[in-house]
Amino acid sequence: MKKTKAIRINTNKKEPIMLGDENIEDVENFVYLGSKITKDGGTAQDVVQRIQKANGAFVQLYPV
Repeated sequence: MKKTKAIRINTNKKEPIMLGDENIEDVENFVYLGSKITKDGGTAQDVVQRIQKANGAFVQLYPV
């Protein structure tokens, strides 16, 4: 239960998600298989993150 998280995409529901007697923590965003998933369902943050990772890789190649 401690590692279980939940995200609600494109909804305004606020009631907690219960599993047994415990609430599951709601998160704003998380990374799943390398993609950043956000609460609004958008891809802007994912694209920015991927560009930053690519830029970091190219910076390491400058000496070559």
